[in-house]
Amino acid sequence: MRISSDAIVDFVLAYPRQIQWSRCLEKSSWLRDILESARYQKVAALLCVSPKTVRSWIDRGILHFRFDSNNVSELLSDEPIYQLLDEFPDLVNLPKCVGANPEWFARYEAVRGKYPKRTLPVDNPKTAKQDHSASFRILLRRG
Repeated sequence: MRISSDAIVDFVLAYPRQIQWSRCLEKSSWLRDILESARYQKVAALLCVSPKTVRSWIDRGILHFRFDSNNVSELLSDEPIYQLLDEFPDLVNLPKCVGANPEWFARYEAVRGKYPKRTLPVDNPKTAKQDHSASFRILLRRG
């Protein structure tokens, strides 16, 4: 008999205090991996992007999900998504997302504007510097 990852996620959401987190995470990180993967998939579906895109936002520091075995609800909270949508509204196709998930976006609309808008961080400062210097070299050759 097998237990699906969806069933595990549902159990964690319903009974987070019933899980001996230190024991589970000490032996293996499988539970953490299942929860994070499920979270990335749900957020990707909500924002009409791929789970790979969600992962890249996390790696770039644009989206902040923290796994804390003492507070699993923080990983599953909507607050980081609200922050992403406020700070970087151009990352997602908002009309498409609203059409796909009107109830969720109605909740977001109630708290919209809590965070100030920001510009996207540069992926790799070295690459940006090299691109700038390459453009400069081309201009020097022309002159």
